[in-house]
Amino acid sequence: MLAQIFEGSTFQIIAFFIDLILVTIVLYRILCIFAGTRAIAVINGLIIIIAVSVVARLFGLSTLYWLFQKGLTVVTVALPIVFQPELRRGLERLGAYKGVGRWLSWLQPKTEGVPVECIAEAAFRMQRQRIGALMVLRGQMLLTDILDTGIQLDAKITTELLCQIFVPNSPLHDGAVIISENRVMAAACLLPLSNSKMISKDLGTRHRAALGLSEVSDAVIVVVSEETGRVSLAKGGELQQIHSANELIEKLGGGASKDDSGGSRTILKTTLLSKRLRSFGGDGR
Repeated sequence: MLAQIFEGSTFQIIAFFIDLILVTIVLYRILCIFAGTRAIAVINGLIIIIAVSVVARLFGLSTLYWLFQKGLTVVTVALPIVFQPELRRGLERLGAYKGVGRWLSWLQPKTEGVPVECIAEAAFRMQRQRIGALMVLRGQMLLTDILDTGIQLDAKITTELLCQIFVPNSPLHDGAVIISENRVMAAACLLPLSNSKMISKDLGTRHRAALGLSEVSDAVIVVVSEETGRVSLAKGGELQQIHSANELIEKLGGGASKDDSGGSRTILKTTLLSKRLRSFGGDGR
């Protein structure tokens, strides 16, 4: 095969190497998406089966080759059923990849700013009082399925409102708030838990939920630990500890601008699509 390639034209040689590089990149991205999940063990098993099948064919072991080929067929059919959550999460992570958003920008909703001062103030006020909290700043993904698990509020963001929601034993304290369009859209929302094996055992359910959502969406999640009082920021499947309100404002304001009405810093992460839907009678969620 290689002899035929190198005997061909320069175009065929270049096309071969481009093809090889693209396949390598695709396989690497697939492994990165499923790294730390149960699916990676299955991928390792598939590689072993394919390798044994190739060896059996090379050495003329027809019965062994037939057996592994049939086994590979059964495994391929069963994979989408057994690992449906992992496959869905992998596709969601692919859809949330920044490069895809740039290529399909015409499918993405336009964005407007969300003030972050009151979010940072609320986070560190709850830290001092050792109140646990989970605040999701929605990105371009609408998170409709997450919103539907909670209680719809559509209230203006204030520090006092955020702190009151997470007061222990209050009706809305258990779960996450979803923040978008300068408003608290919903509270007591359930987030998907991360299945990553690389998460520290010291982290609780709130941190796993924050990481889980950040793995499958472009949302930014602020976590306040009830046990340790630490404030953390989850983004893109990574968790970062925050030491001050100013640091949190800076992290959230990476794409910040001044708001004309109040001069507050903003994070360019929410959608105008919901407002437009409301004008036609929809709820935009």
